[in-house]
Amino acid sequence: MKIHTLVENEALDSSFKAANGLSLLIQTGGKTILFDVGPDATFLENAEALGLSVEDVDYLVVSHGHVDHGGALSLFLEKNEKARVFMRGEAFEPHYRKKGFSFIDVGLPLVESGRIEFVADRRVLAPGLSLISGFPKNGFVPAANRKSYVRRGGRMRRDDFSHELLLLVEEEGRAFAFTGCSHSGVTNMIDAALASTGRASLDFVIGGMHLFHSRLRPIEFARDMERLGARLNAYADTRYYTGHCTLSEGYEALHRRLGDRIAPIHAGTSLVL
Repeated sequence: MKIHTLVENEALDSSFKAANGLSLLIQTGGKTILFDVGPDATFLENAEALGLSVEDVDYLVVSHGHVDHGGALSLFLEKNEKARVFMRGEAFEPHYRKKGFSFIDVGLPLVESGRIEFVADRRVLAPGLSLISGFPKNGFVPAANRKSYVRRGGRMRRDDFSHELLLLVEEEGRAFAFTGCSHSGVTNMIDAALASTGRASLDFVIGGMHLFHSRLRPIEFARDMERLGARLNAYADTRYYTGHCTLSEGYEALHRRLGDRIAPIHAGTSLVL
């Protein structure tokens, strides 16, 4: 399997452009999957720098309804004429981030296309490719979710992230889970993937974990990182590649607990796993 990072908050070097968001191009089993498109044309520019073409993409998965993951959806549909697009129907609801007493629009522009398919529960795309949604909220859930809202029924409500998807790729007996921001909690998402497939473990988890450090709550952050690190460490056979909303403080806190089982990704990173 090859995984190319097209959009990330930080770039590998000056050959690539950084942008706040995520986009991963995955080549596996003769199929090409694009997991998120990021906020703008950055995914196209970095794909070109890597010698890749989004015209070859067979499936696009939009992990959730925030602009940093799906803002370039219309642009993708212009450049690619064949891919089927999968997302939750709730992804097009109005989503906001609260800042002080204001609400900042972070939702997706509405896009209408016959190639968009809305997913409910588990969906098998092809042999070895499936989507999972509807995650429990029993374990670790990012504290930064407190700032996320959705306008539903004419009212602002705390976002329940019913619009979030996980992509599961199974190849040669190994399992790879791709997350966007893991708003539902990365361990809850891992547990849902394990329960859905009957597997004892995942080999790799790739994506963001939404671990914003709050200077107003340093004790809470340290406690959360200790708790999350212990849970991730308990998945004894799993390795992690992360970036975007994990941010440097979150990554460093987890790296102290997981060591070389966790590594960063940047725009321009290509992994062969």
